[in-house]
Amino acid sequence: AVHSLDELMEKHAEIHSIYKNIITILKTSSLDEILTESIRLVNMNNLIDGANLMEFAVVCDSKIRREYQYKLSLFKQNMGLYYKNHDVKGDAVNYAIDLGTVDSVVSYYNDGEPIIIKNYLTGKDFTPSAVLVNNEGVHVGETARNAIFENNKNAVTGFKQDMGFSIPFKSESSILYPEQLSSEVLKDMRVSVYNQCNVNMSQAVICVPPNSNPINTKAIMDAAELAGFHSYNLLFEPIAVSIAYDLINSKDDLWMIYDLGGGTFNISVIKKNNDIVEKYLTDGLSNIGGNSIDWKIVDDIFIPKIINDMHLTDLRRDNPKYAKIFSKLKQAAEDAKIDLSKNMESDICINNLFGSYDFTCRLNRDEFNQIIKPIMEITFNSCYDLLNNNDLNISEMDKIILVGGSCKSPIIQELIVNELKRPLEYSIDPLTVVAKGAAIYAGNIEKQPVENNIESVSLMIMPGKNCLMGRIFTIDKKDSFLGFTAQAIDLKTGKVISDTQISIDGTFKMDCENGDYKFKVYDGEKPVNIDDKSVSVIKNDEVYIRYFNKSFKISTDSLDLNNLTLSMKYLKAHGACDNYDFIERLIELSEIDEKTNVLLNIFSEEISIHKTNIEFSKLLENVKDKLKFTDDEINLDKIIRN
Repeated sequence: AVHSLDELMEKHAEIHSIYKNIITILKTSSLDEILTESIRLVNMNNLIDGANLMEFAVVCDSKIRREYQYKLSLFKQNMGLYYKNHDVKGDAVNYAIDLGTVDSVVSYYNDGEPIIIKNYLTGKDFTPSAVLVNNEGVHVGETARNAIFENNKNAVTGFKQDMGFSIPFKSESSILYPEQLSSEVLKDMRVSVYNQCNVNMSQAVICVPPNSNPINTKAIMDAAELAGFHSYNLLFEPIAVSIAYDLINSKDDLWMIYDLGGGTFNISVIKKNNDIVEKYLTDGLSNIGGNSIDWKIVDDIFIPKIINDMHLTDLRRDNPKYAKIFSKLKQAAEDAKIDLSKNMESDICINNLFGSYDFTCRLNRDEFNQIIKPIMEITFNSCYDLLNNNDLNISEMDKIILVGGSCKSPIIQELIVNELKRPLEYSIDPLTVVAKGAAIYAGNIEKQPVENNIESVSLMIMPGKNCLMGRIFTIDKKDSFLGFTAQAIDLKTGKVISDTQISIDGTFKMDCENGDYKFKVYDGEKPVNIDDKSVSVIKNDEVYIRYFNKSFKISTDSLDLNNLTLSMKYLKAHGACDNYDFIERLIELSEIDEKTNVLLNIFSEEISIHKTNIEFSKLLENVKDKLKFTDDEINLDKIIRN
């Protein structure tokens, strides 16, 4: 195979350009060695050569094919997008997202500098990776995190650690999986970019943890798809850090990246190999981070004091009646930890924690130091294990780069330098360094040609209490609706009663009395066509659908979606339904939005009629075969009717 490839390279310039960097490896290495080199190249973001090597191994060996076919498909999705520090010929991607367990950051590349885009609601550099789901919709960020502190069962965080696993979050109104929850955070990043920069960020670089496996990586890709990204590029977090610090031009050869985030700890060794920086080694702990420190403060300082003051014997985290109390204590611990980064002492006060009992406590840096030492020792042991298992010594590390919000604490910095005894590098904010490096990377890769224009939408409307609730959608799941507005126009007066902003996923709410309205949708100032299958007019409890040229009573009754899906497949198999894609999209949306049931109930009648017609035709054919009459001999319809 290699010999044939060598001959082809001599004859074809295009094939030569593809394999010129790896032909020597193919000639001199075994398949196992080729596979190892492929993964090494991918780890340092040379995705083209890495994927070409792996493709060769996959083609040549069926065992390798079974094990690595899926990983190869992931590599190919990012072909041609490895880091090169040069000007791109066309438009660059420019935008990047650090999707974190506790906080997420979005950034962009502007005139050679990475810039953090602040959250559009809070003005902070980060958005909490938290989601609240209630009757008013989905809320991301500070609102959701505050709801968690109040022990709201409809709010959740930390779901990134469950990516790739079917672990549901059950709110009162819906069930969402980690990929869906992460997609809501990504959508909120897009909204921040739109509001702050007036840009519809449909392409971006998204960072993945250094120890991300194919399952985790696929889940992040699924979240990006659900968030409406038309194109995205994945980048390992340690590579993003190396880009931010321009390590490719450094005189040093080995760096350790110590990443203590809110919910996880990752350790990576980055190595410069000639003119390329690669992720050399990595390890991590999924249960150690800033949250661990917060709970340590609660357990070791706060709880003993409260038990002593209140004489409580059942004050435990696993006791559900104290869930709200512990949420408040956790928040107070986090605030104290941040306060101690700037001051020698922190005064904690929670008024009316238990009825009239006000919790007060003073925590100083020495106490904090003693509290976190056991946690820090776990991270240090992880560092030593990684090095020892690979015949390396901490003294060989030229410097230690700090990443993660927890590393902003001077106390933690002091513990690290005292234990590891290597120079620390944290001149770039540890909280945003990953996003900044990813933005530089995004500024050096070309944007994919994507058509973003939405010429036509489908519209659903459902009356609520003194309001109209709606959703626009398209068949394409990736379409999103930044900058779209919906108008309700009084049928009698022609007056615009409501002009409402539509959310990124197409939902909106109009505050108006029930009445007779028609609707219009705009993309900015440009009118958007509403298709004929949509609700174009609403009159109190009836909706008019142009496709049927008639009005229908509004019904939001739920349907048996499994049976409906089977009926649709039955109709498609018999070529009897022109609206298959439209109805399939309705079925999909009905799982997350009851407004869909207004249209779904209407179109379910059409499905039932089509199915009945097919079944009746089959019955006629069966009867005809059994009677063995021809059409000339007898009118079959008359026999059936009689």
